Amino acid sequence: MIAAVLRGEDGLSLAELMIGTLISMVVLLLATAALGAATRTDSYTEHHSRALDSLRVATERVGKEARQAHRIYSDSHATRLHMGIDRNRDGAISPNERTVWTVAAHGGTSALFRIVAEGTLEESKSIVAPDLVAGPAFTFRRDGAAVTDPSRAQEVGLSFTADAAPGRHAGPRTVTTTVRLRNVA
Repeated sequence: MIAAVLRGEDGLSLAELMIGTLISMVVLLLATAALGAATRTDSYTEHHSRALDSLRVATERVGKEARQAHRIYSDSHATRLHMGIDRNRDGAISPNERTVWTVAAHGGTSALFRIVAEGTLEESKSIVAPDLVAGPAFTFRRDGAAVTDPSRAQEVGLSFTADAAPGRHAGPRTVTTTVRLRNVA
């Protein structure tokens, strides 16, 4: 029987060809949609991971320096943390031992900048965390209560919010912590 069918000159009718083509197109569209969804998920995961990693690094670096600080200057505020760290242990804080962490505009978003020796010829400025959402990043507390003069603070609250893909995916991510100042009276 199979040999008789194979020897025959019967082909596919136009209706069979159209149905086969339609089924193939539906399968191809479903496969394309699945591939697109997988690509978007991968993109979301990459942006999400980048934002969280940026926040983690920023929190660790600022926290480490804040714990080592010998002084918080009164010009600190919600988007600026100005501190002195006696790195050479000579009992005095020279201009190149002053560090400023600030959240400022950068390329359409905000970024966390680290500035050493601000206002001197030796000033260096680097971006530590890009893609931050503008807003308060630092709070200052003493004995559990907020202080108006940051130079009196015993604790610095850090709150960084990043959005690696503004307007897309899951939105901003925030990391918050409190750092106890070990060397400040």
